[in-house]
Amino acid sequence: MRVFQRDNAAAHNIHLTGSFQEVNLIILDFPASSPDLNSIENIWRWIKREVYKNGL
Repeated sequence: MRVFQRDNAAAHNIHLTGSFQEVNLIILDFPASSPDLNSIENIWRWIKREVYKNGL
């Protein structure tokens, strides 16, 4: 199973979405500007904290 997550922001709603459906991708629509629903945002927050914790 392949999943494509989009945040439904106007800038990210492109014509390729139809092509994604043609190749049997499951499309998950998330509300625009909702980083709390996107798990990668938590990972980026952790990475930034780890990188900068020693003053880099």
